[in-house]
Amino acid sequence: MLQKDAFRNPWLYLPALGTEAMAPLLRAWARIRTGPPTPPERWRKGILIGESHIGDVLYNTSSLPRLKEGLPRCDWVCLAEPPASEVLRDNPNLAGVAAFPRPFGRGARDQETLAWLKAQKFDVALCYNCGMYGRDLALAIRAGIPNRVGYVHKGFSGWVTHPAPFRHRQPYPAYFRDLVAHLTGQPPLGNLRPQVFPDSADEKMADGVRQRLRGTPGLPWLACFVTTRQPSGSWPREAFGRVLQLLQKNWNVVLCGAAADREILQQVQQSHRPDAEILAGDLPLRALVAFLKHCRACLCADSGPRHLANAAGIPVFFPRNLWFGKEEAGPYLPTEHDFSPPLEHLSHERQAKLLREIPPEPVAEMLRQLAGKNP
Repeated sequence: MLQKDAFRNPWLYLPALGTEAMAPLLRAWARIRTGPPTPPERWRKGILIGESHIGDVLYNTSSLPRLKEGLPRCDWVCLAEPPASEVLRDNPNLAGVAAFPRPFGRGARDQETLAWLKAQKFDVALCYNCGMYGRDLALAIRAGIPNRVGYVHKGFSGWVTHPAPFRHRQPYPAYFRDLVAHLTGQPPLGNLRPQVFPDSADEKMADGVRQRLRGTPGLPWLACFVTTRQPSGSWPREAFGRVLQLLQKNWNVVLCGAAADREILQQVQQSHRPDAEILAGDLPLRALVAFLKHCRACLCADSGPRHLANAAGIPVFFPRNLWFGKEEAGPYLPTEHDFSPPLEHLSHERQAKLLREIPPEPVAEMLRQLAGKNP
């Protein structure tokens, strides 16, 4: 059933109604392309298809153990392009990771990926997007996958063979938890903390970086990411820098980012915390998680590092991206601290204005109090 309140753009509700009016035709076309669906107990090979940013795939990892437990005879592969594919490597609840982008185009690489999907003869595609999921369902049909698990609250029910209920206004990882619970007949329980599995080589790299760091003895380490690949929703770098400046006596600081961020990190270091260490592309993502486990907290934008720090199990302080719903993009763990205003669904211009108005002093005070507590 369509859920009108789930449409951020009300004009998209009308096309969704159209897909429901055409559901019998869509269902018949899909069956011609893929064959009839089968019950879950007969599934042996499954693939997870959806957005593959770091945060998106990490959202799902907390519920993968219950997916494996509920369907123990089905081996699951996740379609995730780099760098997100790296954080899924060696996950014991997956049979593998297909490190390709989703083949939505007609280019040679898209055709190669589509041919690979067809050759694998997957029994089921679990389409976990809760927003624009129609194209993922279409991809599963093009790949000849007969069973398609997904949502129907925005239409396309004719392409879904195993529909999942959608309880609106929850944190994003809770949606996947609900989907897995419905599919496997288990209650929607369990911690939402992401899971990453560094190996001994990752731990060794992280230890090597830790040994290079210099800092004031007795002070905890704060990992700070001041950059983001998101098109909007970032706190100004000057505000991050001011927080670090105010914490001179309370925290050692390591400024983290990709190799391409080094110049930006050096600017923040020179203007606000000359004693800060810089970690710019020194560690691959799983080794970075291993390193973050030895930090006391993380200060970052609402981006991939937020979820990597959550996987490391440390407190995270961040300004939520105000483009999204506050329940969906807000804290999903008790160790998260969102210091953005309680607003949502704002234009990029309005977001930028409000984020500039967030004062650094209260954020610094929260971190100062944390530094004074026993770890």
